[in-house]
Amino acid sequence: MLNFFKNKNGDLSATKIGTTTLAGLFTAASLWSGIYINEARQVSLEVRFGDVVDTVTESGLKTKVPFLTSRYAYSLARQTTEIGQGTALRTSDDVRLTNPFTIEYEIDKNADLKNLYFQLKGSGEDLQDVIQKLARDVGVRVFEGLQVTDLAEEGITDKIKTEMKTKLQADLQAKGWPVTIVDVLSDGFQLSPESEDVLERIIDIRQEKARLELREENAIKAQETLEAEAEAYVKYADVLRAAGLPDEDIRCAIHDKMAQDAGKIMTPFAQVCGTATGGFANDIAVAVDPANVTMPPVKGGAAPAPITP
Repeated sequence: MLNFFKNKNGDLSATKIGTTTLAGLFTAASLWSGIYINEARQVSLEVRFGDVVDTVTESGLKTKVPFLTSRYAYSLARQTTEIGQGTALRTSDDVRLTNPFTIEYEIDKNADLKNLYFQLKGSGEDLQDVIQKLARDVGVRVFEGLQVTDLAEEGITDKIKTEMKTKLQADLQAKGWPVTIVDVLSDGFQLSPESEDVLERIIDIRQEKARLELREENAIKAQETLEAEAEAYVKYADVLRAAGLPDEDIRCAIHDKMAQDAGKIMTPFAQVCGTATGGFANDIAVAVDPANVTMPPVKGGAAPAPITP
């Protein structure tokens, strides 16, 4: 009988110890739930029964009413959110691709954070969810405005990032979200193997077209150069003829000038023409003033050097 009471008393003692322990844990939990750290450039809203009862902007260790008060923190520092490959994108001509990108954003410094809290509460999302959703929608719209041929353009990745930043900022502003898009970062789009083949064929076609256009342009320039040179040699012949030189000597002089212009060593007149007059070089030197004999400019290029006898 005594042992029974001892055991009973012993059980009662254990119960008291357990109750005391639980009470201590509850007290510690209560104290802990009422303490938080407000980081630098962070604003904490303390909310009780759906109302914002305090706004904390100073950094450091802070306290609030345990259990009854909830804390919602908003960082004013630059933040990032990633939009992965799960977003399905396609061009207007139905070329499918992915384009992972990162959004850098900041909450506006003068934003009404109480209003932001109620905006987010009404949407049932946090701010990062909102930005990701809008960014995906913007990405879809940007690529729907492109064709596969646009993807071969130089600088297309930068163009896509700029357009995404502009459109995303406009959407946020239109919906009243106090957020500034700092930058849109991307390593570029990724095509499916089939789309890669299509794009490669397009690039090859464009390169061949560019080569043909360059060849045609060079041919036109060469034709213009030849015409300008021919005109200059005709004028040179007219000057020599006006100086009284016979036609055969003029023919030899033109041959000489063309060889000199081409950078070749001139064959003596007697070997080329066979009937060059004696003192031919002296006749040209005395009769023609080189300063008065010039070649007109060639279209699309620099003016050639003056013709000299």
